Amino acid sequence: VDGASTIGVSDDVLQRALAKLAKGTSPGVSGWTAELLSVVAADDVGRRFLCTICADIANNAVSDVVRERITACALVGLPKPDGGSRPIAMGEVLLKTAANCLFEQHRDVLAAHFAGLQFGCLHPGGAAAVAWQVRAALRASPTHVVATLDAANAFNTPERGAVAALLMETKFGFLRGIFDLEYGRASRLIVRGGDDVDVIWSQRGFRQGSVLAGLFFCIAIQPVLQKLQTTHPLVKIFAYM
Repeated sequence: VDGASTIGVSDDVLQRALAKLAKGTSPGVSGWTAELLSVVAADDVGRRFLCTICADIANNAVSDVVRERITACALVGLPKPDGGSRPIAMGEVLLKTAANCLFEQHRDVLAAHFAGLQFGCLHPGGAAAVAWQVRAALRASPTHVVATLDAANAFNTPERGAVAALLMETKFGFLRGIFDLEYGRASRLIVRGGDDVDVIWSQRGFRQGSVLAGLFFCIAIQPVLQKLQTTHPLVKIFAYM
């Protein structure tokens, strides 16, 4: 245990994070779930132990062996109606809990950063808000035009090094430790089929099974959105991830 952690996790933050995660979701490679961690957290000693573990994860103060284990994901393929398969990754609950603790501790700062442009991150009812504002704009003037843009495989596109540098330049330095832990090196996506086990290495972008994947993607594209809005002040941008 690293006693020099710079980001702490309190009992109440841990409890809120576990309550958010305890929704019956599938476990990662270890088999641990938020429901099981909630049993540990019900004990005073167990709760303090989990707070320390989550703080060490948030500060990237863990060994290489621990990092390799908590960043690994169980990967399964769900069949698509039109053929092919959709990959679904289940991450480790300890990493998810630490990530949710950071969310809980810095929710106001994060929400304020995206306000007015990004409606897909920390904006309850964001999709409905976008739909309502677009309808209102169209009713206000028949000359208004709506253009929609989408990106294929968007989460796997950003360069991780560029995002790490962006975290150091912005108010989100508190995310650098957990970002380095999750994305500083390639992580394993483990595929099991009968007695066979295959490993796919996640090396670019933000992987499935990561609680902070959406947040990191939003941080990555926020400067682009801000520049577009400044360059084209007559255009109203509504981003949803």
